[in-house]
Amino acid sequence: MAKKGEKVIHSEETRKKISDGVQRAYDEGRLIHWSKLHPEAFHNKKGFHGRKHSEETKAKVSQNRKGKDLGNTHGFTKGHMPWNKDKPHRVHNAEWRAKVSKATSGPNHWNWKGGVDSFNRLMRSSSKHKQWAKAVYERDNWTCQSCGKHCQRTEIIAHHIISWKKNSILRFDVSNGITLCRECHCFLHKPRLGTAKPPKPQLS
Repeated sequence: MAKKGEKVIHSEETRKKISDGVQRAYDEGRLIHWSKLHPEAFHNKKGFHGRKHSEETKAKVSQNRKGKDLGNTHGFTKGHMPWNKDKPHRVHNAEWRAKVSKATSGPNHWNWKGGVDSFNRLMRSSSKHKQWAKAVYERDNWTCQSCGKHCQRTEIIAHHIISWKKNSILRFDVSNGITLCRECHCFLHKPRLGTAKPPKPQLS
């Protein structure tokens, strides 16, 4: 039995039994829907429910709307250009980000555990690595260089041509990076099993 406040998830079989039991109670008259007990409240809540405008009323409404801008006048519309597009943020500039990063990194971070993370992991999550990846994406126009797919931020990888492990000097060299979608990147390192897709040729 579930404890007080604990969420209960019924099985498909249990949900079917509950549904059949409620329907049977309605059929036998042991349960009555509230709309039948208070029909006036039901119809008031539905407003125009069950009714239709006459052809004359439709014509009047149509005539009254002609020539009026009744679309989205307050939100974004197609072709709208935000006022701050391509403008640098007045506060969140490179200097500000470096200052915040320094103030919240290492022992200054609230979750600091004495340097448990490896050096490689820290380097891969650094702002320098993020800037390198972004530069690779922009150079390749956010397009996978293996399959040609145009990628969103959540489905894109900046891959090191000469691996991170083999050459530490070229780790942040943009010419050593190439844009791949996650699927092609997965095939490149280790083809997934059970996908029925042939491995793609490795990049040189």
